[in-house]
Amino acid sequence: MNRASSILAAFVFALFFVGCSESSRYVVEKDTDGTEIITGEFPKSLLENDRVFPWYVSGYRNYRPDSSALAILHSSAPELHVLVFCGTWCPDTKHELPRFFKVANEAGIPDSLITLYGVDRTKHSADGMTDRFDITNVPTFIFTLHGKEIGRIVERADESIEKDLAAMLRKPQ
Repeated sequence: MNRASSILAAFVFALFFVGCSESSRYVVEKDTDGTEIITGEFPKSLLENDRVFPWYVSGYRNYRPDSSALAILHSSAPELHVLVFCGTWCPDTKHELPRFFKVANEAGIPDSLITLYGVDRTKHSADGMTDRFDITNVPTFIFTLHGKEIGRIVERADESIEKDLAAMLRKPQ
């Protein structure tokens, strides 16, 4: 197992035992232009319930996932872990993150298997998480199944979140 796979497996293992909680460690700061930036691990509820992020609510409400791709995702959903690095300031995050959560919800991927990690405009984190996972662009969605990374979506999906993920799941593991 290579170093990145070992780190990812350890991270997934830790998530299994610790889980995502509302007590995640994050900071919300205003950028010089007044943009709210979340850094660190944070709960999805922060985006859902804060009026500062209207792009999340409208993007989620307006997205209509492909039902045939959702059917493929549904069978793996209970075992699919997702690590998401995002920037609340980033146009690609504002486009893809609400769509991802709509897909996750409709496919049955439990929130407890999704970890959200916000980064600043430099796309780095003080704790080294971005370095450990080779994050250079946001959003980056890292999908793991049975402790093994099966693929990533970086910045924007090729077709759509659900179709790209379904294609990852169809590949031999």
